[in-house]
Amino acid sequence: MLRTLAQPPAVILTTAYSEFALESYEIGVVDYLLKPIRFDRFLKATNRVVAQRGTDTPPATPAPLTPPPPEPFFFVKADGTQHKVWYRELHYLEAKGNFVQLHLPDQRLLTADTLSKMHQKLADHGFLRVHKSYVVNLKKVRALRGNQLLLEGDLKIPIGNSYRQIVLGKIGV
Repeated sequence: MLRTLAQPPAVILTTAYSEFALESYEIGVVDYLLKPIRFDRFLKATNRVVAQRGTDTPPATPAPLTPPPPEPFFFVKADGTQHKVWYRELHYLEAKGNFVQLHLPDQRLLTADTLSKMHQKLADHGFLRVHKSYVVNLKKVRALRGNQLLLEGDLKIPIGNSYRQIVLGKIGV
């Protein structure tokens, strides 16, 4: 097998048979250890591998792992059911006391959560807090009129005074 590899790895053979030792060196084996193996002999063989690696070109650095793209949906518990909510379909979230109402094209989901926590989960997916009671999907914004954002479906969301500069910066006005 070693003969077939273009770049064989460093190999230390361990065996009880001495008759293949000469052949193993012809194919580039680093060392040939006969059983029973003494620890000092094993250490010498492994040090030889380490020394050879120092003279070789270093192995290529693997590309850094990149996180997988975020899922295009999340689950939210409402009415005792876990509902699958697609980011692209969610228009906005509205604080309702100790609950948050999610506004989707054909349904409203009321979940026991805070608007702040929901915003933290959604901020990396294009959602922006625009008012103490509202978080909007920026992809659904179609216009700005005064202190209101106009969303798809003729929805009007107020912009809070303390959020105005952030909102204007994000939508590029």
